[in-house]
Amino acid sequence: MLLRHFYREEKRVLKAVLFDMDGVLVDSDPVYVKLEKKIGKTLGLDLGDRELGEYVGIRPLEMWRDLKRKYGFDADPAQLAGREAVLMDEYYASGTLYPIVPTIAFLKQCAAAGLKIAVATSSERVNADIVAARIGIASHVQAVASSCMAGKSKPAPDIFLLAAKLLCTRPGECVVIEDAYSGVLAAVAAGMKVVGLRSAAHAQDMSKADMVVDSCAQLSVDVLRGLIVEDNG
Repeated sequence: MLLRHFYREEKRVLKAVLFDMDGVLVDSDPVYVKLEKKIGKTLGLDLGDRELGEYVGIRPLEMWRDLKRKYGFDADPAQLAGREAVLMDEYYASGTLYPIVPTIAFLKQCAAAGLKIAVATSSERVNADIVAARIGIASHVQAVASSCMAGKSKPAPDIFLLAAKLLCTRPGECVVIEDAYSGVLAAVAAGMKVVGLRSAAHAQDMSKADMVVDSCAQLSVDVLRGLIVEDNG
């Protein structure tokens, strides 16, 4: 009897939903690709959409370091990443943002159901705050976790674990919405359930996700709760 009571107490329920930003809340990936192609041309590189798509969800510094190993150019990856960051800061602050409407609607649905909401992104914290304010979700977001705060970027689990900590929830009580392979791996490593959001712009491996959708319009709070319930056995 005592064992059954203890088991009931240990069962997990959904308490929080963690949203990636780029490609999930706003369609900013094409902006990154355009800037990276432009910077690449200054290095004599003709970087293609498919190649750059492999770095979706990865910090620019890590991307430029990997490209330097691949192509052997002389430029400092940190300076290239810094140049890209300045241009992206300007974009987030005053450029035209393209909110992904079904995701925004679903985020508000989750908040209305009493779930805690976090933005968990490899982008800078200040940019996440700006984007949240500009697309009208700031009042629904209880926490923002970024790579500069967490220490390691995706596919390391640090960003998601920090988000859970900021929300005072356990990893097993969180579901992540991600559009990038690196983000899916990070969520799995964090011990969280993850919904993979397919992108028409860049093909990503979603095989590790617990479920895959083409749009958050296909989701409901009950569907996310079901992911946690299934894991309880």
